[in-house]
Amino acid sequence: MNIYEKIDEMSKDEKNTIKHIISKKLLNMFLTGEFKSEKDFSKECFVSEATVTRFAKETGCSGYRELIFKLKLEYEKTILKAKEEIKKNKINKELETIKSMNNWVNQSKSFLDSLIKNILLQKKIKILSSWQNLDSVSYFQKVLQEQNISSQVVKIELDYLDLESYFDDNKCIKLIIISESDFKNLASLYIKKIINKKIKNTYLITTYFKFNKIYDNNYQNKHLLSFNYDDSHHVLRHFALINLFFYLNLKINKKLYK
Repeated sequence: MNIYEKIDEMSKDEKNTIKHIISKKLLNMFLTGEFKSEKDFSKECFVSEATVTRFAKETGCSGYRELIFKLKLEYEKTILKAKEEIKKNKINKELETIKSMNNWVNQSKSFLDSLIKNILLQKKIKILSSWQNLDSVSYFQKVLQEQNISSQVVKIELDYLDLESYFDDNKCIKLIIISESDFKNLASLYIKKIINKKIKNTYLITTYFKFNKIYDNNYQNKHLLSFNYDDSHHVLRHFALINLFFYLNLKINKKLYK
């Protein structure tokens, strides 16, 4: 039985109030990693230093100093190791997420090849975006501008009553990007109507949830957001889309300047 286990066992003795208080305070101190001097600790427990020393001897230590020394060793073996493991797991999770985002982009080859081909052909694109994706769409718009490709961003939540009018131009590429599930139901109906019309040169990036809920499953020009640890948080999806648009930029550059 290590020192922590001994103190934990002593903390269960509720008949001895002083022993119970001291052991509980020591366990709390162990969890925080803030080990106090005997003087400060005795004041916190409202007992004398001699009482704390007697308690330490009951654990098999020569005194409070040895007790704290053993607690610190145990702390380094358990708490610090656990914290390092959590940190390591977090880093691994982040790396796996990035790798999964890259795989998601690579899996979209046919979708992206078609989109790139038509963008270069028409030199004009309208991007219909929900609010969650506007930052990443703004990056894509700058990329297009650098390639002298005309682009217009339409905010779905603000302009949903005029959505159909944005699809009148058959020589313009239409890219719809929707990732969150809480935008106006009326906007959903308009987008569904547009997608189901199968208007030429219209592409869709969305989530499985959103697609299965309101769109035609036979619709071909789609790429569904899907990567490990996607928790619907806009930050992760922002970086996934940035990754996708960066890939588009590389491909467009390659085709323009080959």
